[in-house]
Amino acid sequence: MRSAVVLAALVLAGAPARCQSSPVDTGSAGFRVMGQPPVLKPYAFGALTLLEPTGADQIGASLTLGVYKDLADPLEGLFGLAAEGYVAGFDSTVDSGARLLAGFPLVFLQLGLDYNFRRSWPDFLLSIKLPGRRSGIFGRGTEIRGDWIPARSQTFHIGVQVPLGQHWAGRTRPHVTAVELPREPRAAPDTMTILKEYGRWEASIMQARSAAQRLFDFNDVLYAAAGATDSAALAAQHRRAETFRQRLELSDSLFPGGHSYGGEVALYHELLDRAFGEATGAPEPQAASAGAPLADKAKACLLNEVVLPYDRLLGQYKDNDQILGFGLRGRQCFEEWLATGPTVAATDRPTVLRVFDQLLALLEEQRRALLHKVGGNSRVVWLPLQLVLRDEQHDDQAKLDDLIGRAVDQPFSDGNAAYTFAGQQFDAELIEMLHATEDYHVLWVHDLRGTDEIGDPDSVAFAVVVNGYLDALTQKVKGYDRAGKLPLYILFLDQVYYQFNHERRWLSLLQDPLTHRVVLPPAYHYMESAIRAAQDSLRAAVAGSARLQAEASRRGQGWLKQVIRVQVNVTQPSDFSFRSSRIFVDAPIVPDNLVRDHRKIAFRDLTELDPAKGAAMYTGVGIGEQYASATWEDQAILVQGPAALGLKSAARELLLANGVKPSELPPPLRELRLPANYDDRVVGLEAAGATARALQAHNRVGFAQKDASVLRMMLYSLMPAGSVIYAPDAIWTSPLWASELLAAALRGCHVYVIAPSRDNAPSAGYPALSESRELLSRLLEAQTVLAPEIRKAGGILHVGLYTRRAPIGNPVATLHEVAQGYTRYPWLREEFPIPGAAYQLLLTAADSLAARGVQPERLVEDRVERLPKLHRKTQFFATRETLRELADQPQVLDAFRQVFADSFRTTFAAETTVVQRQSRMRVVRPFVQAFNRLPTQGRGRSVVYLTIGSMNMDDRGLYLDGEVLFALAGPWALSGYADFVFLAGATTWLQSQRDLDRLLPPYSERQRRRAYWIRKAI
Repeated sequence: MRSAVVLAALVLAGAPARCQSSPVDTGSAGFRVMGQPPVLKPYAFGALTLLEPTGADQIGASLTLGVYKDLADPLEGLFGLAAEGYVAGFDSTVDSGARLLAGFPLVFLQLGLDYNFRRSWPDFLLSIKLPGRRSGIFGRGTEIRGDWIPARSQTFHIGVQVPLGQHWAGRTRPHVTAVELPREPRAAPDTMTILKEYGRWEASIMQARSAAQRLFDFNDVLYAAAGATDSAALAAQHRRAETFRQRLELSDSLFPGGHSYGGEVALYHELLDRAFGEATGAPEPQAASAGAPLADKAKACLLNEVVLPYDRLLGQYKDNDQILGFGLRGRQCFEEWLATGPTVAATDRPTVLRVFDQLLALLEEQRRALLHKVGGNSRVVWLPLQLVLRDEQHDDQAKLDDLIGRAVDQPFSDGNAAYTFAGQQFDAELIEMLHATEDYHVLWVHDLRGTDEIGDPDSVAFAVVVNGYLDALTQKVKGYDRAGKLPLYILFLDQVYYQFNHERRWLSLLQDPLTHRVVLPPAYHYMESAIRAAQDSLRAAVAGSARLQAEASRRGQGWLKQVIRVQVNVTQPSDFSFRSSRIFVDAPIVPDNLVRDHRKIAFRDLTELDPAKGAAMYTGVGIGEQYASATWEDQAILVQGPAALGLKSAARELLLANGVKPSELPPPLRELRLPANYDDRVVGLEAAGATARALQAHNRVGFAQKDASVLRMMLYSLMPAGSVIYAPDAIWTSPLWASELLAAALRGCHVYVIAPSRDNAPSAGYPALSESRELLSRLLEAQTVLAPEIRKAGGILHVGLYTRRAPIGNPVATLHEVAQGYTRYPWLREEFPIPGAAYQLLLTAADSLAARGVQPERLVEDRVERLPKLHRKTQFFATRETLRELADQPQVLDAFRQVFADSFRTTFAAETTVVQRQSRMRVVRPFVQAFNRLPTQGRGRSVVYLTIGSMNMDDRGLYLDGEVLFALAGPWALSGYADFVFLAGATTWLQSQRDLDRLLPPYSERQRRRAYWIRKAI
């Protein structure tokens, strides 16, 4: 195995290389790559020309050829220049000329000068271009264009502009922006009938309706707060929380001690049991027991046919937004069961079905009420599964795994191994993975930085390109004569950061490593020399391969260049033919360019033919110095096993969504059939010790399916009472996630929300922090007001700000800081249970290290002086009793000792990745062993999950951007717990709004209002 390269931060100055490329058809290679966005964009414009030279209208025709170049970020469409030449005909007259235009694609306008060769004089021209519909008036990015030249007797040109040579135009976004729900039946249940009729079973349904309404109220405490100013919003939140608290305190015969979530759920299900029993004519004492089987089947049909299908659409706009169309399928399910299943008299079946109809109507009524509360935003409407599930149906690992798998339409898979590691190590792991590739490798990121934070060439990206890609390509070419194959290296890069971070510099080199020349400023001569040396080695390897040269002589040198390269695909390229009123405001001019693919993934050699082959990494970091520096707090996970195989499907979907045809897909990404012995091979992996259960979920880019959001929502809403939920994130702007976490605390969960302070925020501008601060302020206010009700339910809600001062990679300072956190907040030891000896080790280790003279190990230094930044998206879920029982197991102490030992090492590349993986195994195995030693009853009631990926706690991640979450289930997820123990000690836990104001100060009202709109746009 190769040693990873130690990277040092450099104080350099650089400029981007000047190069460009267009989409390339690989011809004999058998697939198409998107390439980089072209710098020059040619087009043709055919038009009818209306001319009034003598007062009588003349009609002619014109053909224009032009080329456009953006002078600002192409995604923004703020400004560019176009040069055109045209010919026009009027009867027997032929005209020609040239134009120079300033373009403003964002607002559809161009203006400039039209120089007519016959008139020998330039005239002002105003042009408007409209796509007409998504993807263009005739598709493929075509636009309706109208030109006006007032000085030429009000001349008008009206026609269609067609992109030339821009293969992806009009093909990179979906044509529809919403999912169409099935139509409701003509005889839909009337929700108001519940109020009109009154009888025996109707009374039970009416009470169930009230209980359901109260259950919905638990989930929208944060949605009702609004205000023109920060203080007004906080006051509104206080009133909303206080009103809700007072309702919970009301007592009656059913709730003598006041209302609670658990009590409402139990009452709701009891009332449904009774209603179905009463519908069969069962006497009152036996009605609930007689109706329970009917109610359970009715709710099972509603779960499978109504609630899960609707909730699966979380994050998407819904046309014909109602559940009664789904309800028809649910009714058919229940009706068929009644006809063949239980002993229900034929005369009673219509009444039983009537109860089902009223239950469906009840759900629809509450769904509509919630839609109104969230301002008509159908993307965030979620039907609580407790309306169709009893507590005992989601109170252990197997049951919850099954429900989550059904919700995201893929089951958890067995036979996996997964190891978490610090985000700083991702680049070293990537280099190692590139060299280990046998068949193909995919890097899928949103940032491969051409420049660092101060505008210099990025040294980490440079190392990945040279020591990773170029060196790996060279080694594979050297082995081609023996192996007879070259791996395919594929890169997916979203365009959002592409322009801003000058990423063309490295991508052009990767696209043409044999001949492209990178030019850097004189201060970077050593970088140029290293690149040229790597290219010389690659060229020598190509020239020295007899087999490759023979193949090139047969297929041509063009084939050789297409094979010896990285297949670069810049996805979601700028395309102003895709606009929508549904991006962030009710304005049809908003382009889809604002949407991005935020996923960060790398994988190699995954195949349906062998579940043991290949590996994948999921992370929250990009490729660059800032991500690998001592100030970037992030995590990643390395996965081997069948759970990673879905990445092939996700990569295929990405290319197809960007206009690639199925026949043009890279061969390694095409779907293969699973062999007959695939399941047996998975069993073999388990027998060998790969016992992790896992799944991955993706949010597709734009308006498409959002499985990652569904996965997160399932965990927030279904973790059983008594569970802990640790939720750190850099960006907290989505009321939905905060509301669900508050509801989880009211259900009896222990919830820990962690956000960065202003000094520890990766995005420290006011647009992000102002919105985050307001949401955290409201959540803190709700936490304070509802604290008695949360405690009564057995829950806890703590809001904390990450205030780490110690640099990552400094073990002495880190351990001191964490130990001080546990001293400052003694309750942390109860809430984060670990062996007592581990706490003593935590308290003494820092002094011991300092006494031994242990020095901080050198990481890539941040080019900007700043405190550590909380950027992680890792979240941990577990039944609290499981953590307490594990704390008594001796193996857990061994795991924490290993965690402490790992903190003494550098997290970037001083050792081989093999050594580091062995270290991670020494953390995982003790937790798994300790879990397996728990009593059978303890294991049976445990629920544990760890999620990691790219998704923030914002609305963009919820329903706009491409995101990924990887979820570990069961004992392997416990390896992430130790990391959260450290994180908790580096957090300041807020007790009041004053604490928040001190660490995340309020912004001016002007900034607050701007932030509201800017955050919607970015």
